[in-house]
Amino acid sequence: MKVALFVTGVTELEGLERALKERFPDHEFEALVFQKRRHGRAEPFPSFTSATLSADSPLSNDEPLVKLAQRVIDHQHQDADLVLLLDDLELTNIGKADVVVSRVRAAFTKLIHDRLAARGRGAADRLARWLRETVSFHLAAPMVESWLFADPNGLPHAGVPAARLPSPHHLGQNPEQHTLTDPAYLNDDGAGCACCGQPGCANQPSKLRPLWLGKGVQGRREQHPKAALAWLHKDAAAERCSTYKESDHGAKSLGRLNWPFALRDPTAMTFLRALHNDLAEGLGEQGLILPGVTAQETTFWPGRMNTVLRNV
Repeated sequence: MKVALFVTGVTELEGLERALKERFPDHEFEALVFQKRRHGRAEPFPSFTSATLSADSPLSNDEPLVKLAQRVIDHQHQDADLVLLLDDLELTNIGKADVVVSRVRAAFTKLIHDRLAARGRGAADRLARWLRETVSFHLAAPMVESWLFADPNGLPHAGVPAARLPSPHHLGQNPEQHTLTDPAYLNDDGAGCACCGQPGCANQPSKLRPLWLGKGVQGRREQHPKAALAWLHKDAAAERCSTYKESDHGAKSLGRLNWPFALRDPTAMTFLRALHNDLAEGLGEQGLILPGVTAQETTFWPGRMNTVLRNV
């Protein structure tokens, strides 16, 4: 079977195909590209979760979520047997996965209604059926880098030097909730980082600071896996005080993800397990379904009523 992947991050665009192919070798995966810049670099689809979402705010056709949903629908008559749409939950929406899912449902429902108005009941019903049978939406919580912390080999595969690997007691038991609790990381103020200059990072624009000192990270640093990876690659002379690259270190580690190891704790990584088991079921690989708790917001339930997509 063939699975089309709509992803919103560079790490996923460069690494998710390989990760899924390693786990499901009898199937084909294709990460679709939003666009290519003039120098040829592929770009993922724009994320719609970078800001706090509200279940009650109206949807317009100009919103990134609606545009993304339309791109998914444009794939209806291609040769994919399944379509996977993946976005980060982000720290700003922690605890609000149900709101994110409700927005996704609303966006696709809106486009079904648009199809009804433009082409009639038959076309709308065919689209609705295709979405329910083919398309899944999943979340990386709070972002895809948490998967790399869940895999015991994820950090070495991401190029973290042996001397910088965290002690086990500084790693969160569930990286979807807490990633790195090392006091040296939590208290690092950027002193010595060349990018900060004088008198320090506090006076620098957020885009120039080390990622662990960026806007939106402070006070929740232990929950931010991308900032933690940047810190584990700390280099005082480097841009933003780190040599970490999503398209290199992150993608390489994701491509080598050991799914059973990452999901070995049956109580942790519930969003990742929901994605994995949904795909296993959809691909007819029930023998690969892994036991444990799945995120209720994105779990596929056979025979579930009133879904807009396969799992939501």
